[in-house]
Amino acid sequence: MPRNLASRFQLFEFDEHEKFILTDTQVAYIRHLIAVEAEKRLNLELDTANVSGFVQSEAYFKGKIEFGQQLLDLHEETLAALREQEQISGENK
Repeated sequence: MPRNLASRFQLFEFDEHEKFILTDTQVAYIRHLIAVEAEKRLNLELDTANVSGFVQSEAYFKGKIEFGQQLLDLHEETLAALREQEQISGENK
């Protein structure tokens, strides 16, 4: 798999939900990464001589936290949709 950040992949061969479901280990690891980045963000100190550096660091950590949270949100939304589908298909039997 290429490591070019601009690479896009055709995901049509995967089940619509498959690409968003994480293992328990992956969920725990992402939560850990979010906590680490949140701690770094909280520990930022404003340097009045370099306010733009502070703002850039703040934005950097915020972006990392939001990306991790987005992955977790997609996972939770997918699980909820699958549970709803199972409930509907169970009712139709």
